[in-house]
Amino acid sequence: MQNWSIEQKSLQLRYAWKISRNESVEKTNLFIKVSDGRFEGSGEIAPNVRYGETPDSIQLEFAEFVKKIPQGIADLSALDTVLSSFSNAFRFGVESAYTYYLCAKKGITVSQFFDIPAPSPVPTSYTLPIMDIG
Repeated sequence: MQNWSIEQKSLQLRYAWKISRNESVEKTNLFIKVSDGRFEGSGEIAPNVRYGETPDSIQLEFAEFVKKIPQGIADLSALDTVLSSFSNAFRFGVESAYTYYLCAKKGITVSQFFDIPAPSPVPTSYTLPIMDIG
């Protein structure tokens, strides 16, 4: 039997994140986990105020999600059907957790699961918030 759980964490930012819509010094993300007692997978949910997502709305979605899956999820197709009415942030976190759970059960990597090349180091980018020059 699958057991789903969710944990909310406040993440302190190194500096104030300021863009045209808002400013924040911390972000509250949620971490979702699925386990059958032997294998587990986890995913992260980052609510986005731009889309009306909040930690509270994600918690409500989680409660609704758990009610819809009393016997657990059989496969990704079934999960996609259940998640059709949920927010994008919530969907991503749940899909990530379930994918990692399936990979753990099969003893394979996510790259192997999706039959894609394993990731390699890549250059990254950095988004600068609106802030003083210093």
